[in-house]
Amino acid sequence: MNPCFPPAATSSALNEHFRAAVALPKETTFYDDCHYIAISWDNANDEMPVQPSILFPKFDGLPYFPQYSLIGLLCGSRAKHAVDGTLRVQGQIVTPEAYLGLWRAALADAMSTAQLADRCGLRILVTLGAALEAVRTAKSPWTSSPFETFAAFESAYGDRFAATLMNDGRPGFELTLDLRESDAARHTFYAHSLIRRSTEAASYVHTRLAPSGLSSGLPPAVHSQASSFERDPQ
Repeated sequence: MNPCFPPAATSSALNEHFRAAVALPKETTFYDDCHYIAISWDNANDEMPVQPSILFPKFDGLPYFPQYSLIGLLCGSRAKHAVDGTLRVQGQIVTPEAYLGLWRAALADAMSTAQLADRCGLRILVTLGAALEAVRTAKSPWTSSPFETFAAFESAYGDRFAATLMNDGRPGFELTLDLRESDAARHTFYAHSLIRRSTEAASYVHTRLAPSGLSSGLPPAVHSQASSFERDPQ
């Protein structure tokens, strides 16, 4: 018998109800491995609605991770919080090992962006922006990029640029792509690396979830863990 009682539930505990790994096309990045976007459906207490969110968003980058990186991030953050019960799964205490096992199962059954829209009612939008004149001299650092220069990127997507003002008043552009679009994941990866080449362009990128309108928006039934996770011994 374990003489240690499990930590009592508190209103500050994060409660993870569901999770999904979204697999991006293999050619998304320069690296020859699949990258994923991790989404969890959480709430902080029973009175709050369960909300989906993209895990590990980057202030200046895209949340595209190979499997080993994603597991490492989970291990150093959410799984660590499972130790003291500040992260729970459907209200229950889980071991860090069991928690990581749930994410490994989600990764093994990863869905596409189209499946995310159909099953979960969500789409993933990526918005890129920069000061237009400053970024027009940018050249890609990748030989595999579909856009060798910003001019090539502008030729492909310029008709979808939205005019905006940068914080310093300079004219800028924004482009938003739905990752369900053909080549959108690959193009956002290479376009982001392209516009970052100009240090004076004040480039930025935001990745967010939005309703797809294709389902009720309920979390996926798979990986619901009603009986699949291990509880800590009492």
